[in-house]
Amino acid sequence: MIDTIAGIVAFVTTMIGVVPQMIKGYRTKSMKDVSLVMLLNCLLCCIAWLVHGLCVADYTLVWSEVFCTITTIIVLIQKHQYAH
Repeated sequence: MIDTIAGIVAFVTTMIGVVPQMIKGYRTKSMKDVSLVMLLNCLLCCIAWLVHGLCVADYTLVWSEVFCTITTIIVLIQKHQYAH
């Protein structure tokens, strides 16, 4: 039970950092102030947790990290598209 709660808290706090960037980027069409290194680190972290979740069969973790990975990829795409 505590591991599920910790996973949910980790998911929510990660999304608090990524989702507002995605929304702001969409509204302003600018991502110049968003660090590429931070986004790549976030993506690597999400993928590592996703693999871990699959290895231990923790499907709460798996689905939260799938969402986190997709959201981070969207922000990376925005950063690339709005740079041109």
